[in-house]
Amino acid sequence: MEYYESRLNESERKFYRDVYDCLTKRGDSVKTPVGMTREALLKCLEAVQFDYPELFYVEFQNIDYYENRKDKTCVEYCPKYLYSERESNEKWREINRRAKSIVSAVNARAGESIYQKYGWIHNYLVRNCPYNYDALGHVDEKRPAYTIEGVFLEKTAVCQGIALAYRMICKMAGVEAIVVSGRSLQPGCTTYEKHAWNMVWLGDQCAHMDATWDTTVSWGKDKIRYDYFFLPDLEMMRDHQYVGYPICRQIKASYFERTGTLFTSLQEVERYVEERCKKWLSEQNNKMYMCFKMKNRKESEEV
Repeated sequence: MEYYESRLNESERKFYRDVYDCLTKRGDSVKTPVGMTREALLKCLEAVQFDYPELFYVEFQNIDYYENRKDKTCVEYCPKYLYSERESNEKWREINRRAKSIVSAVNARAGESIYQKYGWIHNYLVRNCPYNYDALGHVDEKRPAYTIEGVFLEKTAVCQGIALAYRMICKMAGVEAIVVSGRSLQPGCTTYEKHAWNMVWLGDQCAHMDATWDTTVSWGKDKIRYDYFFLPDLEMMRDHQYVGYPICRQIKASYFERTGTLFTSLQEVERYVEERCKKWLSEQNNKMYMCFKMKNRKESEEV
């Protein structure tokens, strides 16, 4: 059972499955269970959308549903499709081909390591899918940016498209990832905006993975940032809001923990910088790159 499906009650789950069956067959309508509220209907449609990224050809933004003419106790959801069946199939063949190519590269490099697979998929998206700022707030005009089509075919997307693509690639690579829907606070801003990212699993422990934010802070393709790679709730809640998801406890799996660059004091940072500088001088390199993180604290601009 998929993650969002598991969060539904029995009646909602039946409707969810009916919707999925209808959309895969490009059906015209689905009748809701008796007495289903508008909120429950929309929750089920969002569940289908987030569980199945391959339904990129379905219009999930503007929903049409009507009162059933024969049975006034229920309504009919009437899906809209963004492309003809032929166009959808052509796009899917290319998306699937590119996704399989990525998975082959991930499996070849990461082997059996689940952690490495998450990392390689994260790196692929950071390197190859820059954030589509033109699509922000223009979902009707820039629909592909909000789906896997933006990632695989247009090579640019917003957070939702990136999160959906991450889930799809992970699923194909045999590792577990879900799409998280919430809000985030951009640096320098004072209001939270709608945002989507992923949650991943190592055994029975889970962590947050925000490839979108790592894309926006990375310095091109050469230097990838891992600020939001395998974060626990304690770190993620500093600038992300979300409810109803599994608890992500602190696990020593973040990039900074694994590289020994997660510090709790300024003295530790000073030692790190001094050691890096000495190494740079001894090796006589032209460039020096340092990346570290302070644990659970926000310093003043002066510090």
